[in-house]
Amino acid sequence: MFWATAAKGFNAYILYPWLDIPTHFAGGIAGVYFLDTALVNLRGMLGPIHPALRLLLSFGLLATAAIGWEFLEYLSDFALGSHLNLGVTDTLSDLFFGLVGAALGVVIRCGRRRRRH
Repeated sequence: MFWATAAKGFNAYILYPWLDIPTHFAGGIAGVYFLDTALVNLRGMLGPIHPALRLLLSFGLLATAAIGWEFLEYLSDFALGSHLNLGVTDTLSDLFFGLVGAALGVVIRCGRRRRRH
């Protein structure tokens, strides 16, 4: 909701390009949280997964999704003439800050798990 309102309602990402950094960083944290929680909730179907493997899998799935998203931005620009991708620097910074956020998300999840035990 924040992104849609800021980007479409106020052109905030055009006026303030630095907003992209905290958005991708927070998205990395949220993505790892979501994926790890989903894997915990799927243990009935998947069986138990060791927490370290589950977090590694969450990070890897998030990285794969981020790469796929950037490819889709490129393909949208190429095929549909949209202007989602602002160049190589934009793509790499999106991936970098998303993965740094994801790494922090893994650290947070590890810390929470240790405090409970």
